[in-house]
Amino acid sequence: METQPSTSSSAPQQISGHHPPTEFREMPASNSSPLPPPAPLPQPTNAVLPQVPRSTFLPPTAQLGEPRTVHPVAQPPSVAGPSNPAQGRHDVVGQVVWEGSLAWTITGKGTGSAQVSLLARNCVDQLRAMQWPSIFILKPSQHSVLPPQILQDWIERNAGQCAIVHVISQPRLADTKTNEKSFVALARLLADHSRYAVAAFSGPNGENRDRMLLFPGKPYQFVSVVFLGKEGMPELPHEVCGMSLSKIPPQFALLLYKLPQAQQALLMELPQEKRIQQIQAFMAQQMKLQAQAVQQQQQQQAQQQQAAQDQSNDEFSIIDGIHALKLDSGMSD
Repeated sequence: METQPSTSSSAPQQISGHHPPTEFREMPASNSSPLPPPAPLPQPTNAVLPQVPRSTFLPPTAQLGEPRTVHPVAQPPSVAGPSNPAQGRHDVVGQVVWEGSLAWTITGKGTGSAQVSLLARNCVDQLRAMQWPSIFILKPSQHSVLPPQILQDWIERNAGQCAIVHVISQPRLADTKTNEKSFVALARLLADHSRYAVAAFSGPNGENRDRMLLFPGKPYQFVSVVFLGKEGMPELPHEVCGMSLSKIPPQFALLLYKLPQAQQALLMELPQEKRIQQIQAFMAQQMKLQAQAVQQQQQQQAQQQQAAQDQSNDEFSIIDGIHALKLDSGMSD
């Protein structure tokens, strides 16, 4: 069903998209080619591999050209959330590009909803000109959440066709606490299912496609990636070299994901069993190299401390020698 642009509220209606399911439920395993049970992958240790830092999502600098002529919604006022967090829940600064409702269905537990404002810094005119629905019907992403750095890389690769939009609770509601509880419930729902939220709506060519990816940001806030072009949202990466990203330690997943396409193609030409063996050997080699790097760093630190101690001892030896000469010659301080 295609949604019509509107700024009024109405009862949630299911929006069809390209990727099932449409409700939040326990998700089945990926339908990609099953792999034989491999030997356990090497697990990183805190002493060897640093933890993957939480990525900071910045608005893409690249922008599309002038937006096509579509039926724009009424433009909301340009406002910003409070710059001081102590004055409110939100410290996001940007221009409002849409206001309305998010709605979602939980299998066996009914529906949830929240009143939101969408704030953006970049691509404001293009965002306001989009054919926004009156209500966004959220559905879970087909695949599990990605390691943060891989999601960041995916966003950067598509920077020319998307915009970062922050989703906050509408600040002018009479009952903001209940609305913020809905934010917390949605964030917990996504975390429990290890999924993103996806929303579909009509694009410049009138086709109803998945165009928004939404995930928790700061408390009481969500970050969304809105795709501006007619093709909608491209598929999220979910495997590398024939292995599910969710089954590979994040540090190794990023290394494999960054391999040149030629090397990935060579791995894919191998039978599954040999390919898995090669990947495991690659992971073990990376762990060994990083362990050696840590060991070399520790040795260098120990050598520097020893050199400093030796220098201090030499200075004391010189002073002691001077005192001994003074005593032998009958001199005193």
